[in-house]
Amino acid sequence: MTLSASPDSGWPTLGAFLSGVRETLTVGLYDFTSRHILQTVETVLAGRTVRLVLDHPAKNPTADQTDEQTVAALATAFGDHLTQAWALSRMDPLAAAWIFPSAYHIKVAVRDSSAVWLSSGNWNNSNQPDIDPVTTPADAEAARSGDRDWHVVIENEQLARTFEAFLLNDLAVAAQHQATTPAAGPVPALLAPLATTPPYQRFFAADTAERQLTVTPLLTPDAGSYAPHILDLIRSATTSLLMQFQYIELPKTVADAPAEFLALIHAVIDRQQAGVDVRIIMSQFETAGYLEKLQAEGLDVVNRVKLQNNVHNKGIVVDGRAALVSSQNWSPAGTLTNRDAGVILENAEIAAYFTQLFEHDWAVLASRSVAPD
Repeated sequence: MTLSASPDSGWPTLGAFLSGVRETLTVGLYDFTSRHILQTVETVLAGRTVRLVLDHPAKNPTADQTDEQTVAALATAFGDHLTQAWALSRMDPLAAAWIFPSAYHIKVAVRDSSAVWLSSGNWNNSNQPDIDPVTTPADAEAARSGDRDWHVVIENEQLARTFEAFLLNDLAVAAQHQATTPAAGPVPALLAPLATTPPYQRFFAADTAERQLTVTPLLTPDAGSYAPHILDLIRSATTSLLMQFQYIELPKTVADAPAEFLALIHAVIDRQQAGVDVRIIMSQFETAGYLEKLQAEGLDVVNRVKLQNNVHNKGIVVDGRAALVSSQNWSPAGTLTNRDAGVILENAEIAAYFTQLFEHDWAVLASRSVAPD
């Protein structure tokens, strides 16, 4: 198992994972617009089989090429060795039907049916910048514009085949509903321009080791996959509950929020009120209006919440014994209806790795300054 985070060691870890492919790579992604990842795939996977399900989001400000250009390049490089379909997202004009109302938001790659890479980050330049500040001090300044994401590589055939089965089913279903002519659809909102963080005090190397642990895979929107397990995880916290999310997004009218999503937020508030060390880091997109809604529900946003530029993570650490690495944003769509993936990892060493990342960010990169709506 390999643990890593961006911008520290995310790309060196993903690059090594891709270089290890012997026969097949099966991928489900929201966004694939990074030139250095595309070139690596074209080079190290030459002659291998690539299977890809890809969404069609608004163009990332850091993109080297569009998702369509990525697919065209892969088709040229791999020919019949590539099987690709556009995800059945309602926002995708290249899909003739939809299953996922907001996004195919997953970030999972399965290598040779035996190892899985799972992340909160896409294959774009903000989530996977082509830097290695752990070993290259000159990359430290560029890291300030990169996103904070958590990643895990798990070499376990049973788990890899579980995720691969979902991806292959998504691919087979989507392949039957590809648009021959792009349909007019909702126009995705433009993504915000890049921000920077304060200078990092430390960069964290990837951690590779054989470990015994319990892994719970989470795949939304499958019923009962995410919310009940995360609810149990939060309720189990007795000493500490550390959360780092891009945002926690209650709807304009809180009463309209799905009960399963509200239950997650109320469970966090319950742990706070029980005296657990609850601390939450969110990105600059968690503006005053969202924080006011959480405060009205009972969350201590003054003392328990900090904001950090460029947080794209969706992670939790509980009691120094379990960690969540996932792509599920905390919104009704993210927790219930998008295609997303995560794993709960019950192991103290893994929890310690992600705790040190959180504590660094809480102390060094995050602040209590809030942007207006």
